[in-house]
Amino acid sequence: MNRTIRLLTVLSCLLFPAAAQAPAARAQYQTPSLGDTPQDWDAIARSFTHLFKLHIPEVETADPNRFFSNTSVFVMTKMDKTGHFLVLKGGGKSGSASGRRNTLEERMKSVTLLEDLRTSERKDRLFNKKTWVVTPQGEEHLKKLRLRFPNLAARVGKLVAAALRR
Repeated sequence: MNRTIRLLTVLSCLLFPAAAQAPAARAQYQTPSLGDTPQDWDAIARSFTHLFKLHIPEVETADPNRFFSNTSVFVMTKMDKTGHFLVLKGGGKSGSASGRRNTLEERMKSVTLLEDLRTSERKDRLFNKKTWVVTPQGEEHLKKLRLRFPNLAARVGKLVAAALRR
């Protein structure tokens, strides 16, 4: 019995100081919010590629009316010569298909970046979960990223190409 009590006493002494240090340790090793340091782009790149790959089946299996009315979306296995990676079928006038494709590609990239951000705001305040339309709060975050990384479009294009290759 005494042995058990001594063991519990020693363990509690060892655990309580560690518990007090845990929040400080978490703060020390916590990843910085995106855009704070130059090293952040590496973290963005790793998670962007992964998140983008998760969006591919979501886009391809979406209802025809999810993004645009009577429009089905297909993701190409690689970017074409002009840098596009989506094909839209249906939806009325053929002249507006390229405009809708550009819009949806931009939404897909923006939503992936916004999901990647570590912010205090809820993600549903940054974009519409169903249609992926970016809200004004989401646009503010994207604007900050564009200021932080002036060549953001080129960087994201490379990440999309890498995600489609894998």
